[in-house]
Amino acid sequence: MFIYSFKANKKVLLGAALVVLALIVLFFAVPGRAKQTNSVLKVPLKAESNEERIAFIENFGYDVRSEPVEMKQGMLASVEEQCEALAEAMAKAINNN
Repeated sequence: MFIYSFKANKKVLLGAALVVLALIVLFFAVPGRAKQTNSVLKVPLKAESNEERIAFIENFGYDVRSEPVEMKQGMLASVEEQCEALAEAMAKAINNN
């Protein structure tokens, strides 16, 4: 392991402070940095019709048939139902041990 030490006089400290200040100014002055992050998503995430779903998937470069092979609708359990089911499963596991 190497240790480097130096005498910190006013000139060295002022130079280091100026370098840090210049790096901070350059970081915030770079144009277009924020614009690139905003242009990533151009397609809305909500797709209610089949055409909107196809447009969403094609945005990522996939080829999609316009007619689905199979389409099913379902309902997910609510958070309360999931918590109750988890609590019941945990109670059974605890009672079995």
